[in-house]
Amino acid sequence: MGVTRAIDITDNQHKIILDLLEKYLSGVTIWAYGSRVKGTSRMQSASGFGCIYIT
Repeated sequence: MGVTRAIDITDNQHKIILDLLEKYLSGVTIWAYGSRVKGTSRMQSASGFGCIYIT
């Protein structure tokens, strides 16, 4: 799996997301977007990113 780690999340959140993507969307290209990807998130922000997938 080719993963670029440029999202403002904890190591634990990173593992959870990767596990979910591998389980439900294995082999699919995933694009993430939002404040956590852009590096503009704040502590009080919600999740701060979304994902779209392309089959």
